[in-house]
Amino acid sequence: MAKKQASDDKDELVKALKDVTESDQDAEEPVNEEAQTENADADDRGEEAAVVKPKSKNGGARAVKSGKKTAANGSSSMSTIEKPADDGSKKRKRNALIIAGVGVALIAIAAVGYVMVGRSTNDSENSAVADTNTEATSQLVPRRIDGVLDKPANQNKYPVAIMVENLVASRPQSGLDKANIVYEALAEGGITRFMALYTFAGSVKEIGPVRSARPYYVDWARGYSAMYVHIGGSPKAYARIASAGVLDFDQFRNSQYFWRDKTRDVASEHTLYTSDYLMTLALLDKKVSLTGDYTSWKFKDDALSADRPSSQHVTVNFSSFSYKVDYEYDPVNNVYVRSVAEKPHVMRDGTQLQPKNVVVLTVNRRLETPTTDNKGRLEMDTIGQGAAQFFLDGTVVKGTWKKDSSEAPLQLLAEDGTQLALNAGQTWVEIVPPDQAVTVK
Repeated sequence: MAKKQASDDKDELVKALKDVTESDQDAEEPVNEEAQTENADADDRGEEAAVVKPKSKNGGARAVKSGKKTAANGSSSMSTIEKPADDGSKKRKRNALIIAGVGVALIAIAAVGYVMVGRSTNDSENSAVADTNTEATSQLVPRRIDGVLDKPANQNKYPVAIMVENLVASRPQSGLDKANIVYEALAEGGITRFMALYTFAGSVKEIGPVRSARPYYVDWARGYSAMYVHIGGSPKAYARIASAGVLDFDQFRNSQYFWRDKTRDVASEHTLYTSDYLMTLALLDKKVSLTGDYTSWKFKDDALSADRPSSQHVTVNFSSFSYKVDYEYDPVNNVYVRSVAEKPHVMRDGTQLQPKNVVVLTVNRRLETPTTDNKGRLEMDTIGQGAAQFFLDGTVVKGTWKKDSSEAPLQLLAEDGTQLALNAGQTWVEIVPPDQAVTVK
């Protein structure tokens, strides 16, 4: 509207300027045709409309030549006479003043129009940006796996559970920081191992080193109806895979979806990796539905900054010093910064692990009986229920965990039996026996 009004006012003034100029053409030489705005859309570009004032070729007072014949000698002479300003000259001066005034007014209107149009345009752009941001936010939905807001296409993607080792020689690992959920439990010899769950809402170019299966991880993976990814496994792990009906993906039969990083100066068994791209290809090749089919946990927003404590420190002693895990609460970002063996637990790219939630589950365990290969393998009571501690927002909440069968979801319950809500984001699940101390400061 502002732009149109400015244009209309400009047209009227140009017309008035033309009328004044034409009325003076009978009294003086033609006005210079450049006496008009230089660019019809100058104020559309935010430029001032330039006006060229008309000039008379002789400066406004014309020289008039007069011829007179001498009667006495019959000779003739020519004399030039400067005529004083007459009424026509006064009229021309008046018109010049009018033209100058019109020019100034035209420039002023163009400037005002530009400001008004610019302001209107900026307001429209700001409004459009705000509307776009609001629309984009309103289109986000919480992901089933971790409650994080994401585009609808990522709301319920099929989960993939990948076994990742934690032997000291295998560190630093890759891709654990991008997992949605990570389970950590002891394997043999006091060494912990991870099962990392991914729905691949974002790029994960390297995951590993990938290691072998254990039966209790099979049960946790089955609760998500996930594809269970590993290389080899214990005899009882293979038996559980068969009995539980889990979608098995063993590197021994699917080597094309993995690679060995021979640049690492470690034994070959610590060099196997995969990626989001290869795992997505695997799902497609196996003709697996890309939509998840499981019951998720409950999630909530972070606690307000004013409600967060200044500090909290959680220590989980799995076995030896090499497997001592510490979580230092960061109230600013509302995360738990992870260390192992009293050093920051970082990935190969230098990213330090810092989940939103730390869940500690107390699970009965024992040496495998009867043993199948005399390697000190463990068994765990993954089916049933037990005590749980939930660390989030700088606080600890006591409750219980419950899993009714291998295919049933793992439930996280508050003391009153209701489903406990975690913060949206990554969760680490630490599996400890009843006699293992978890220190909280």
